[in-house]
Amino acid sequence: MDEILSPDMAVETVEALWRNSQDAWFIVSVGGDDFCYHSANTVYLSHFGNEIPQLIGRPMRDVLPPGEYDMCVTPFRQCLRQGRPLHYEFRATQGDGFRDWSFELSPLQGQGGRICFLLGHGRDITDARQAREQLAQLRRDLTDIDAGRCAFLANISHEMRTPVSGLTGAVELLMAAGQNTEQQHLAAMICDSSDTLSQLMADILDYARLSSGAVKLDYQRFSLGQLIEDLAARKQTLLSRNSLHLRLLLKAVKGIELYGDALRISQLLEKLLDNAIKFTRDGEVSVTAQVAVREGNARLVTVRVRDTGCGIDISRLDDVFKPFRQLDDSSTRRYGGAGLGLAIAKQLIDLMRGDIQVVSQAEEGSEFVIRLPLLLDESHQVFAEHIVVDRSVLSGARVLVVEDNPVNKLVTERLLNQHGLNVRSAANGKDALSVLAQHPIDIVLMDWQMPLMDGAEATRKIRSMPGMEASLPIIGLTAGIDHADVRQCQEAGMNDVLPKPLESSTLLDRMAHWLSLR
Repeated sequence: MDEILSPDMAVETVEALWRNSQDAWFIVSVGGDDFCYHSANTVYLSHFGNEIPQLIGRPMRDVLPPGEYDMCVTPFRQCLRQGRPLHYEFRATQGDGFRDWSFELSPLQGQGGRICFLLGHGRDITDARQAREQLAQLRRDLTDIDAGRCAFLANISHEMRTPVSGLTGAVELLMAAGQNTEQQHLAAMICDSSDTLSQLMADILDYARLSSGAVKLDYQRFSLGQLIEDLAARKQTLLSRNSLHLRLLLKAVKGIELYGDALRISQLLEKLLDNAIKFTRDGEVSVTAQVAVREGNARLVTVRVRDTGCGIDISRLDDVFKPFRQLDDSSTRRYGGAGLGLAIAKQLIDLMRGDIQVVSQAEEGSEFVIRLPLLLDESHQVFAEHIVVDRSVLSGARVLVVEDNPVNKLVTERLLNQHGLNVRSAANGKDALSVLAQHPIDIVLMDWQMPLMDGAEATRKIRSMPGMEASLPIIGLTAGIDHADVRQCQEAGMNDVLPKPLESSTLLDRMAHWLSLR
């Protein structure tokens, strides 16, 4: 039979806990609007510098410094008024410094249910609070570092892409100028080298951004079939240069709209397609897309990119998604590149919680299979047909090119003049406002980063000018084409955004599109 604790033993147990506790305990009596010390354990006494004979019966206002008493008396009165436990914290002067304390205050009732005493139980939380503050500061520092890293990458992207854009545009103009065969051959070599440099630069920057966690997903409604067709159209020049045929098998996804990050999906498919084209010397590349139904409106998208290229030895399949890896050193010399394309694709797939597999054998080609969990947009089942652009609207149109880089400005002017546009130029946003105030303009090409006044501020000021609130098309030109860059351009009032280096056909098509809507 269990023994019952006697009243005397219970009292002794409580007293032992009171004496030996590592926390501070005290009891104050309630008398009118004041509180007097009734008892306290040694921990409380050691921290607040009093002996029992000096403490018992004394009002708290006579023991605690005025500032500390004011911090304590408010929760004491609240506990007495509400008749239930409460928590409070305060900072106490101790020695040469301060200590932070956390207390739990409980009312003790006497006969008749009247609250006669308040029991306080507290502990020193100085070290814990300092640790929390240090952790919070560390998080702020890491956030600042991440923001600085993102800003650095964005600036590096702009500074590197800007001269490459000028180089690419100048070479395109040179090739269109009708030079002799040798000059055409040299220009084509420069064009190939600038394309390689541009791709290498983009891969390094993309890999750095993904590795730093700076890339965030932005889900929007899109057509997977249209996305792949647009990507294929952008690769036609590269395919023709390599004498390759691209076969698209998209019947299963025609007319289906999905929710997903179209920009990132296009980016990862482009990496896979570029990889297939690079390692295929003859034959074809095929892209197959399918959508499988899952629960509710959830869908599993499967895209297969297959080539008839050199293939991958089975022993090397585990290395294909590692950064800075190619099949061997000879592959790097023969095919070029930094070995980042597939590593970037893998990072993007992981970011979207998908998976990727590769099936390949040496000399038998390769097939990359990606699976992405997306959502079906049930509100619009049929996607609009691809818009056919009529470039005839470009002839005679008045365009303002706002660009601070003299090479890019000259190249853009020459390109637009060749297609019958009347061109005016400005070196920054401030000069652009002056041109618009003096001359009629049909469309504006606006660089993003410029001295004196950048593209965002200039666009906002243009939108505030009478008659230009929405009627004047403004196309932003930016070295960064991330979601954040696009959103900033749109929020400033731009109609469209194009990345640098500029593709002349894309630029002309987008200009024709917006001019046709006026």
